[in-house]
Amino acid sequence: MKFTESQLDQAFISLLEAQVSSRVSSLKVEHNSRPRNPKIADACFKSGYIDAWGRGTLKIIEACKEAGLPEPELIEKDGGVQVTLYKPEGGPIGGPIGGPIEKIRAQFGSLSSRMEVDSEINKSDLKSLSGSISEYFRSNFGIISDEIRAKFGVTSLYTLILLSIDNTVTAKILSKVLGTTPRTIENHLSKLRTNQIIKRHGSDKSGYYEICKQK
Repeated sequence: MKFTESQLDQAFISLLEAQVSSRVSSLKVEHNSRPRNPKIADACFKSGYIDAWGRGTLKIIEACKEAGLPEPELIEKDGGVQVTLYKPEGGPIGGPIGGPIEKIRAQFGSLSSRMEVDSEINKSDLKSLSGSISEYFRSNFGIISDEIRAKFGVTSLYTLILLSIDNTVTAKILSKVLGTTPRTIENHLSKLRTNQIIKRHGSDKSGYYEICKQK
């Protein structure tokens, strides 16, 4: 079969459009990260500015959902990706930056830094955040903290709180923060997954946890 020059041009344009569309759509699901400057990316990762490869756009989308905002628009533009955030329809522009979970993260700090703190202090600080976190769980996921504590135990509740602070955290880090063993944490994670409180996405190395909305 022979094609005219015009048909070949159109086929080439269509192929490019499909590739661009595919690349952008992949940013909304778990994907591999291919930094354009590996040395700069590695320095940012080791400095703590990047917590997991390939999670940036997913965390933006999750943050918008948590804040009750429309899903952001991702488009490829001038060799890069443009992200457009939208305010709620009819809502005000401006106001405080960050929702409840950002304030909780700021108060508790990073989990890596908490590994150096005595676990009893960590648990005491988590207990002091129980009011804020209970309201966050209830309003965003329909989860009642007291029910989690009564059904699965306080360690499961603390594990859930820590997952809301950093959903890429490992069982090893959780065990250090809470002063228990990785196997114990795995058992609590398993109970939360079995009861559809949380869901795991991706591999053990590069995956993350999602807190599920309760029906």
